[in-house]
Amino acid sequence: MAEFLSAALETGDAAFIAESIGVIARAKGIAQIAEETGLGRTSLYKALRAEGNPAFSTVLQVMKALGLHLQAKPAVSKENVESGKRGANAKAKGAKVSASRNGGANKPTSKKPATRTKRGSATGHGKVIPT
Repeated sequence: MAEFLSAALETGDAAFIAESIGVIARAKGIAQIAEETGLGRTSLYKALRAEGNPAFSTVLQVMKALGLHLQAKPAVSKENVESGKRGANAKAKGAKVSASRNGGANKPTSKKPATRTKRGSATGHGKVIPT
Protein backbone atom coordinates (compact mmCIF):
# COMPACT_ATOMS: atom_id res chain seq x y z
CA MET A 1 0.00 0.00 0.00
CA ALA A 2 2.67 2.49 1.02
CA GLU A 3 4.73 1.94 -2.13
CA PHE A 4 1.64 2.26 -4.32
CA LEU A 5 0.68 5.56 -2.68
CA SER A 6 4.27 6.86 -2.72
CA ALA A 7 4.41 6.28 -6.47
CA ALA A 8 1.14 8.19 -6.88
CA LEU A 9 2.42 11.06 -4.72
CA GLU A 10 5.56 11.34 -6.84
CA THR A 11 3.44 12.16 -9.89
CA GLY A 12 2.26 15.38 -8.28
CA ASP A 13 -1.14 14.85 -9.93
CA ALA A 14 -3.77 15.60 -7.27
CA ALA A 15 -6.54 13.79 -9.13
CA PHE A 16 -4.40 10.68 -9.56
CA ILE A 17 -3.38 10.78 -5.88
CA ALA A 18 -7.02 11.01 -4.75
CA GLU A 19 -7.97 8.18 -7.09
CA SER A 20 -5.06 6.06 -5.78
CA ILE A 21 -6.14 6.60 -2.17
CA GLY A 22 -9.62 5.54 -3.30
CA VAL A 23 -8.24 2.33 -4.84
CA ILE A 24 -6.51 1.48 -1.55
CA ALA A 25 -9.61 2.39 0.49
CA ARG A 26 -11.84 0.21 -1.69
CA ALA A 27 -9.37 -2.67 -1.34
CA LYS A 28 -9.59 -2.38 2.46
CA GLY A 29 -13.33 -1.75 2.38
CA ILE A 30 -15.08 1.61 2.15
CA ALA A 31 -17.55 0.61 4.87
CA GLN A 32 -14.69 0.02 7.31
CA ILE A 33 -12.98 3.30 6.31
CA ALA A 34 -16.28 5.15 6.72
CA GLU A 35 -16.75 3.70 10.19
CA GLU A 36 -13.19 4.55 11.28
CA THR A 37 -13.29 8.10 9.91
CA GLY A 38 -16.89 8.99 10.70
CA LEU A 39 -17.39 9.98 7.06
CA GLY A 40 -20.22 8.67 4.90
CA ARG A 41 -19.57 5.90 2.38
CA THR A 42 -21.10 7.90 -0.46
CA SER A 43 -18.98 10.91 0.45
CA LEU A 44 -15.85 8.77 0.43
CA TYR A 45 -16.69 7.25 -2.96
CA LYS A 46 -17.23 10.74 -4.41
CA ALA A 47 -14.16 12.31 -2.79
CA LEU A 48 -11.74 9.50 -3.60
CA ARG A 49 -12.05 9.46 -7.35
CA ALA A 50 -10.16 11.40 -10.00
CA GLU A 51 -12.82 14.15 -10.12
CA GLY A 52 -13.37 14.16 -6.34
CA ASN A 53 -11.02 16.88 -5.06
CA PRO A 54 -11.24 15.80 -1.39
CA ALA A 55 -10.52 18.16 1.48
CA PHE A 56 -7.05 17.71 2.94
CA SER A 57 -8.61 16.75 6.27
CA THR A 58 -10.49 13.94 4.50
CA VAL A 59 -7.26 12.69 2.94
CA LEU A 60 -5.55 12.68 6.35
CA GLN A 61 -8.46 10.86 8.02
CA VAL A 62 -8.56 8.19 5.33
CA MET A 63 -4.81 7.73 5.40
CA LYS A 64 -4.92 7.32 9.18
CA ALA A 65 -7.67 4.70 8.81
CA LEU A 66 -5.47 2.92 6.25
CA GLY A 67 -2.54 2.93 8.67
CA LEU A 68 -0.56 5.38 6.53
CA HIS A 69 0.83 8.86 7.10
CA LEU A 70 2.39 11.57 4.97
CA GLN A 71 6.11 12.15 5.20
CA ALA A 72 8.02 15.05 3.67
CA LYS A 73 11.34 14.60 1.92
CA PRO A 74 13.47 17.06 -0.03
CA ALA A 75 12.49 17.44 -3.65
CA VAL A 76 15.11 16.71 -6.27
CA SER A 77 15.43 19.88 -8.29
CA LYS A 78 17.42 20.49 -11.45
CA GLU A 79 19.68 22.89 -9.53
CA ASN A 80 20.50 20.29 -6.86
CA VAL A 81 21.33 17.67 -9.47
CA GLU A 82 23.51 20.04 -11.52
CA SER A 83 25.39 21.36 -8.49
CA GLY A 84 25.81 17.89 -6.99
CA LYS A 85 24.11 18.78 -3.69
CA ARG A 86 22.37 15.40 -3.36
CA GLY A 87 24.50 12.58 -1.96
CA ALA A 88 24.22 10.05 -4.78
CA ASN A 89 24.34 12.71 -7.48
CA ALA A 90 27.38 14.33 -5.93
CA LYS A 91 29.18 10.97 -5.89
CA ALA A 92 28.24 10.29 -9.51
CA LYS A 93 29.41 13.76 -10.55
CA GLY A 94 32.70 13.20 -8.72
CA ALA A 95 33.11 9.84 -10.44
CA LYS A 96 32.62 11.49 -13.84
CA VAL A 97 35.32 14.04 -13.06
CA SER A 98 37.69 11.30 -11.87
CA ALA A 99 36.97 9.22 -14.95
CA SER A 100 37.76 12.10 -17.28
CA ARG A 101 41.07 12.67 -15.48
CA ASN A 102 42.23 9.06 -15.73
CA GLY A 103 41.23 8.28 -19.30
CA GLY A 104 37.74 6.97 -18.61
CA ALA A 105 38.53 4.26 -16.09
CA ASN A 106 35.99 3.77 -13.31
CA LYS A 107 33.28 5.25 -15.50
CA PRO A 108 29.96 5.08 -13.64
CA THR A 109 27.25 3.05 -15.27
CA SER A 110 23.95 4.78 -15.81
CA LYS A 111 20.64 3.08 -15.26
CA LYS A 112 17.59 3.84 -17.32
CA PRO A 113 14.79 5.33 -15.22
CA ALA A 114 11.83 3.08 -14.64
CA THR A 115 8.96 3.62 -17.04
CA ARG A 116 5.49 4.31 -15.74
CA THR A 117 2.13 3.41 -17.14
CA LYS A 118 0.08 6.51 -17.83
CA ARG A 119 -3.44 6.71 -16.52
CA GLY A 120 -5.97 5.57 -19.03
CA SER A 121 -3.52 3.49 -21.05
CA ALA A 122 -4.56 0.16 -22.47
CA THR A 123 -2.35 -1.70 -19.99
CA GLY A 124 -4.51 -1.93 -16.91
CA HIS A 125 -5.97 1.55 -17.30
CA GLY A 126 -3.43 2.86 -14.80
CA LYS A 127 -5.09 1.14 -11.84
CA VAL A 128 -3.07 -1.18 -9.67
CA ILE A 129 -4.58 -3.18 -6.83
CA PRO A 130 -2.22 -2.86 -3.84
CA THR A 131 -0.96 -5.99 -2.14
